[in-house]
Amino acid sequence: MTEIELKFQVPPEARTAVSRAAASGRAGQTRLQAVYFDTPDRRLATAGIAVRLRLEGTQWVQTAKAGDPHAMQRHEHNVPVEGAPDGPPPALDLTRHDHTPAGTLIARALGGATLVPLYRTDILRTHRIVHAGRGTIELALDVGEIAAGDLRWPVHELEIELVDGEVVAVLDAAACWVRRHGLWLDVRSKAERGDRLARRVTLGEPVPGRMFPVGASAKEVAATGLAHLLPNASEVASGEFAAGHLHQLRLALRRLAAALRTADADPAWVAALSTTYRATRDTTQAAAAVRAPAFTQALLALQALVVLPDGQAIDMTCNVDDIARS
Repeated sequence: MTEIELKFQVPPEARTAVSRAAASGRAGQTRLQAVYFDTPDRRLATAGIAVRLRLEGTQWVQTAKAGDPHAMQRHEHNVPVEGAPDGPPPALDLTRHDHTPAGTLIARALGGATLVPLYRTDILRTHRIVHAGRGTIELALDVGEIAAGDLRWPVHELEIELVDGEVVAVLDAAACWVRRHGLWLDVRSKAERGDRLARRVTLGEPVPGRMFPVGASAKEVAATGLAHLLPNASEVASGEFAAGHLHQLRLALRRLAAALRTADADPAWVAALSTTYRATRDTTQAAAAVRAPAFTQALLALQALVVLPDGQAIDMTCNVDDIARS
């Protein structure tokens, strides 16, 4: 299947309100304890693939995710596995993913190499299903940690995933949470962060951009520009970044704004990108500029442009604002 979701970091000052809002209604809680696998030379991570065994409450599930880890849509395949909830993880078996898109990508990346456990996650998930206008979504507030050896990376993030219906339901709900609680978009997955811990590093490499296609439509411009912008923006927004991340972020902002202007895109998007570009001239203010709700809203609109059918109006009017209320 194709996983369609967005993930947001929750600022410390918003955590109490977000926890109350996430736990309202018919919310449940599930402890998620996972072990992630890769080769010692990181063949899966290099190919944008994650393979894990996760204890979800009392049920073990083997999962493979593949595709661009920075995109809104990825291949995902889940298989329930027999195993004792109070015992060690069951054996990993990649044949469980045979004849699936994720399984094909795994086989291609591994070339027969053997997987080993590299890092773990321990998460308490507060989750509920919401019927929101044009679709059904799952809200999942994850609080816990990623661990590799003696290193830890705390987790406090909200995931919004499409269960059924139109993709715009995820974007519309996201607009509500961003507007009400100041969440900021983060495209770094738990697998990506765990891989860094296993390598004993905290920063990813700055991501360079590609040239825009000649005569590109606004949709093509947005797709190419976001691939450059989003991973660098996530690093800068975290507050821990290198000069290369800030350079690539500012380059992406300038190029994308100019290309969207040429493609006759919504002037409000261009204005938000240009405002952020100017604000990031000051290195000490760069993280706050990228976390700003107006900038995150512009990113959501550009993602809508990429994933929605041509000609469909981009109308994220926050029709489900009650789901974000504390």
